[in-house]
Amino acid sequence: LECGNLPPYAQAIARATGRPVFHMLDAAALLMRAQGQ
Repeated sequence: LECGNLPPYAQAIARATGRPVFHMLDAAALLMRAQGQ
């Protein structure tokens, strides 16, 4: 999710769409971990 106000709705959005939903900061942390940082 791009907006900082939307993470509380991530689970509902994921259920409604059947797709995983990531917050921008979670995605950035995932990329950093994947690069070994």
